[in-house]
Formats: sequence, C-alpha cells, structure tokens
Amino acid sequence: MKKTYTILVLLVITFQLFAQTSEKNHEKYWYYRYRMKHYFSTQGEGVYQSLVSARRNSWRGINSYYGDQTLDMGWYMGVLAIEYHLLSYSSNPDEVNETLTELYYIMKHLRG
Repeated sequence: MKKTYTILVLLVITFQLFAQTSEKNHEKYWYYRYRMKHYFSTQGEGVYQSLVSARRNSWRGINSYYGDQTLDMGWYMGVLAIEYHLLSYSSNPDEVNETLTELYYIMKHLRG
C-alpha cells in the first residue's frame, strides 16, 4: 500500500511539472506565428504571394507544399481574425495594423 501511494504522489508531481501555463502557451503562439510569417507564407499582392504553405520539408532543401489554399487560408484567416480581436484590446497600433494588413492581403487573394 505504501508503494502505491509513493508511485501515485510521484505521478502527480511529474504531471504538474509538465503542465502548461498561459505564459508558456502565449510564448509558443508567438514563436509559431513568427515561423508562419517567415517560413510558410509571403505577404503581398503578387501572383504567388499571400499563399499559405501547409508544410515545409527542410531536409531536402526548402520545398514548400501549397495544396488546398481555400482550406489553409480559411484556417489562417480565422486565426488572424481572433488575433486582431485580442490585439485590438491590449496592444500597440503597429501590431494591430500589421495583422489587418495580412488579413487584407489574404481576403484580396481569396477574392481573386
């Protein structure tokens, strides 16, 4: 019985050590957001700009896959809309304008 309690206590302590906090999630979001902007998409009105790459293979050079853009852009547009809503309450205007610009280019590209 004593051995069971010891194992149970060790498991609870271990789970709490690996628990995610809101600060960690916030940090991860902005890290992945940076990667998305710099490695998986380009911004602009050009022919191959404002496309969202679903995945990237960096082992054999930088090969990006641009599959179903309506699905990928829909997800990305939803994330940008939520980001705009949250940033408009508590952020500086430069970040809000940057998000709005990115939303503008994606909607313009989807419109054709």
